[in-house]
Parts: sequence; structure tokens; C-alpha cells
Amino acid sequence: MRLDKAEYLSDGEINIYAQVIDAEGNSNFPLTRDNMEVKIDGEAANIEDIIVQPNGEYLVRVKAPTDPGEHSIWMQVVTSQGSASDSQSFRVSGEIPTGTVSVSLNGSVDDATQNWKYPTHYKAPVFRRGMDNPTFILILDNELPAGYRVRFEVYNPNNQRIAMRRFSINSPNPKEFNCLWKWDDDSIVPGLPLDTSSIPIGIYRVNASLVNINDPIDKHNIGSDEFYVIFEFDENQESFVTWDTEPGYWSGGVNDRHDHSLHIYDHREILKNAIEWANGAVTTEDAVDDISELARRIDGQMVYHHALTDETWVFRLDEYDNDFDTQPDEADENWNYNYEPYTDGRSGLGRAYNTSDVTCRLSVFGRCIIKNYDRAWVDGSGNTYTDRSRADRIAWYLDTVEMLKEDFDPEDRIPDPEGPTASEPHQHSLGVCDDYAMVAVGYLRAIGVPSRLATGWFDSDGHTWVQWNNVTGDEKWHHLDVDYGYKHSEWEAEDSWKYNRLYYHTDDGITWDHIWVRDSEDVNDVIDIAGGYNRLTHRSMAYSTTRSEIICNYKILGVPTFKPGKETTISINITNPTSESKTINVTVLLISSYLPPGGTPSPLTGATKQVTIPANSEMIEEM
Repeated sequence: MRLDKAEYLSDGEINIYAQVIDAEGNSNFPLTRDNMEVKIDGEAANIEDIIVQPNGEYLVRVKAPTDPGEHSIWMQVVTSQGSASDSQSFRVSGEIPTGTVSVSLNGSVDDATQNWKYPTHYKAPVFRRGMDNPTFILILDNELPAGYRVRFEVYNPNNQRIAMRRFSINSPNPKEFNCLWKWDDDSIVPGLPLDTSSIPIGIYRVNASLVNINDPIDKHNIGSDEFYVIFEFDENQESFVTWDTEPGYWSGGVNDRHDHSLHIYDHREILKNAIEWANGAVTTEDAVDDISELARRIDGQMVYHHALTDETWVFRLDEYDNDFDTQPDEADENWNYNYEPYTDGRSGLGRAYNTSDVTCRLSVFGRCIIKNYDRAWVDGSGNTYTDRSRADRIAWYLDTVEMLKEDFDPEDRIPDPEGPTASEPHQHSLGVCDDYAMVAVGYLRAIGVPSRLATGWFDSDGHTWVQWNNVTGDEKWHHLDVDYGYKHSEWEAEDSWKYNRLYYHTDDGITWDHIWVRDSEDVNDVIDIAGGYNRLTHRSMAYSTTRSEIICNYKILGVPTFKPGKETTISINITNPTSESKTINVTVLLISSYLPPGGTPSPLTGATKQVTIPANSEMIEEM
């Protein structure tokens, strides 16, 4: 028998090479755990592995003792012809290597964007794929043992090793070893660049170990640490450099406060949820699929909620999974609660309205006191309510405070309401379009997908959705509506007109498509709204106000940016699917998105044309 070396680390791996030869020089004696015994210092040692070698020897692996100093190892093999034994001496130096592994924040995306107009603030080891170079750090409790070097190995979200760095750069501290990883691999050829376009984003792990220079099999794991990889983006991508807040929009006008934060990196739960859901995605399209599912799962732990009006009808009609049973809601699962938390951009956060009586309100951050459970309730403004149904209102108030505390008050700065609850808070989470859209934008931006809010109206109710850029695909902006529809948004509905809001009924029976367009000088990402809607919803079905029969189908082919004082042409494709000729009035209106309080929508400009369409035909009219 022979040993691979004379000195081992404490609890290190000992490689014994053994061969049994008879008196005639024959060596065809297989070694197994059944016919072999190994002892260290007279005590039986556990045989971890036995591997036959090309030269006829057997490699037998055992663990070295933990005590430093001189030791002896003894081996015996028993065969049908007799037994043979041999022994060797060896030395154990030092203790078991220990230390800590970490990923530095230096070189992260926060570093790279610190001078941007809107820098990121992850405050975590977050790196853009192939762009930001992580630094791995190993700090040993004792000096590096002689004959060993440090190895860093990188594992992707699928727990596959994608890179290995054999060499590390010594820092001035002899116990500290730093390794700058430039998205390369030393496994085959030192410094071989990786194909970063095929690397998934998500949660990565770096493992540090000590490896014997002469025997790479002799390896001692020290520990590991996690870091996060997101999609690559640069300063020229507008969704990361234009604005970080968004105004609130409602059917009565535009709030004059920009209070919807789009860059919400400071909220660690946003990154945590997004990176966990998109873990392993290789393309932006894969990640958006994951995040769209996440954004539809408002469950009280991720977002706050509010409503601007009584939108209970929305939750009865949208087929969203309001009861969280993973299935579309049935008719008997309608959302019937009429008390909505309310965020008013003009007066500031802090109102909970009974939507059937807007004169009654509760201050979210005021004091809620309940007197004589069955008799009266008093809110923070001193208003007294004797109707027992007000208990439901106060429950909404308490629920709103709790939601805000859970999701946007991690440092516990919002005061708790005083007094007991009037009734159990509603267990259903509640959100409207801008809630879902805002959080979806936050999730997408957190993992490096350029995204932005888009707003527009097709009837008297405002709507907000998401646009995201497929930077790893066609590099175009795409629509995503995480508010409407179960599992599939209205943008994803192939041929279901029930999600289509591109129809409008007039009092006099004339039917037309219309759209409200925001001033492009305010925000420059919502031009061509009608074109976006029509491209993705495939068709618009217009109905008579007096009859349910189809008149014609309309499709707006594209809407350019409207310029003050400039003439704009809009092309409309009109299809007559019936078997008789139709003479119809087609009207296109441009309506301002801003309405004064109490105002009604009035067209800024428009055009009307009477056209005759033959049966079973289509035509394009320019308005």
C-alpha cells in the first residue's frame, strides 16, 4: 500500500493505493469492503470509496483524523489463499478549514447606475447578466494551508455549475481571498467567456472550497452565498431613466400629485417576490409570463389596495379568482362588498369611503374608537354612526391600515388603530387596474425588464395597463394587462369579445368607436393607444342601442400622435359580416383625458361620415 501524500488537513481525504500480489506475482485479487479492513491509530476507519485503477491498483478513500500530529494507518486484505497487511505513517496539520463566503456589493447594478437620473437602490448583490461583474470573497479563520488554493464555483438557479475559477487574487490580508468574476469559466480553458444570452436570471449561488494543488479530488468545502442576476439594460432604455412616479388617473380627471412609485427597489419584498417567481427565466418573454401570473395573485402580502369609485361590478364580471381557489369565480362567488379603501391624490393618502355615501369617510391614519358595540361607532374625526352596518366600514378601515403596514411600512412607522375591531376585516384582497399595473411594473423593473404604465379610456371609466419591452426577442413594446381576466388578460384573449371595451353606445342610436388620448407632452409612452388595443384584441364589435344584432365590425388601423393645430388622419377598417348592404354613420372623436371635478367628457375634435358597405365585405375609410 502507498499513500498519495505524507501530510493531510484535519478531517481531510486520504487516498490509499493498494494491490495484493501472491507468491507467483499474480495480482488478480479484487478488493471489496467485505475482504478489506482499514484502521487508523488502531481504530476502524470508514471506507468511503473503492475505485479500481488502470494499473491494477485499488484506490481506497478514508477520512483523516481531526487531531493534528503523527498518525499511522493499517490495512489488511483477506483472500481464499490467505491474508496480507501493510501500514504507513502520515501527519495531520492544523484544524478543519473554516471561514465565511460572501458576495460583495461592489460592482453591483447599484454601483453602475449611481450617477443615472434614476439610480437603482437594491442594496443587495444584484447584477445585470453579463454586464456587472460580481466579486466573491472568502475569509478564512486561519491561514490557507500549504499545498492548497481557493476555488470558487458558480451555480445557476437550476443548481447547475456554470463556472469555476481555479485562481483567486490574494488581498493584503493573507486570510482573505477575492475573485472578480467576469462571466467566464476556467473548467476547460482558463477565462473562456460564457454565452450570457443563454444564462437564466434568478437566484445564484457561489461556493468556495480549498483544493489540493496536486490532487484536485482532495477538496474542502468552506461555504456559499447567494446573489441575484437580472436582465441586462442600459441608460438608453427609457423606462429606467425617464420618470420614477406616475400620476393617478380616474374617470373624473387626472390627479395633480405623482404618487404612484414605479422604482420600488427599496422595498425588498418586491425584489424577493419577483426574483423567486422569475427564477430560471432565460428570455424576457419567459419572465413576463411568470410575473404576469404573480401580479394577478394579489393576496394581501405583496401590494396595497384602493379603489376610486364603487367598482364592485368589475369584480363580479372580470372572472378574476376572487376567492383564491385557483378557479374562475362562479356566479355565486360575486364580489358584493361596497366599502372600498380610497386614495385621493388631491387630499393625500388616507381616506376610506363608503362608496354609496361619499359624504361619510374615515381617516386612515386617524384614531378609530368603537363605543357600545351595538350602539355607536366613532371615527378619528369625531363622527358618530349608529347604524350597525357602519361596523363593516370600520372593518375596511382597519383592513386598509393592516394592508399598508404589511406591504409598505416595513419599519413599522404607521401607528396602529386604537380599540377593538367592529367586525372581522375582509379576507379578500382588492385592487384596481393601476394597483395591478403599478406592482407589475415594479416587479418587471426589479428583474431588469423595461416596463412602463400605459393609460387610456374607452368609456367613462379609466384604465391602466402595462407595456414591456421584449429586449431579448423582437425588441418591441408589448401590452400586458394583469387586471382583467383569469389567467389570460384581455390582450391575450384570442377571440373573446367579452373582454373588448372598444364599443360605445350613444343615446340617439348612432354607434361609433372612440378613445381618450393623453396629451403626448405629458408622458411620451402612450401614443398609438388605439392601434395597440386593436392589434391585440383583433376586433371591435359595435352594437345598436336598440337592437342586439351586429351592425358592423370596426378596427382602428393606427392613431398617430395628435399635435395642436395639426390635421390628423385616422384609418378605420369596417367590415359588414351580414348578408345585406348597410348604410351607417361612422364617428371618430378625440376626447380630453382631463376633466374638471364634476365635468363631463366633451370632444376636442372629431369627424362623422356616412358610408354604405355592401354585404359580406370590408372597406377602409379615412377620417
